Amino acid sequence: MQKWEYKVIIRQRQSGFFADNNWSVNMCDFLPEMGEEGWELVSVVPLSSEYGEGKAGFTSDEKWVFKRPKDESAG
Repeated sequence: MQKWEYKVIIRQRQSGFFADNNWSVNMCDFLPEMGEEGWELVSVVPLSSEYGEGKAGFTSDEKWVFKRPKDESAG
């Protein structure tokens, strides 16, 4: 039976008057590297750690889940 290993990347951004709203990880630059290492994107889950008036629907965090076949020959 195939076994898998998983990698989770959490990327975040801040909001507010002085925030630049940029993500902590640029996934466009990161995805080719992940593919070269054999990782396959399973899901992206939007999250929000921002509360308060005007924050409804604001995605401040994302959880990116990747998987790849586990190397049975390694340890």
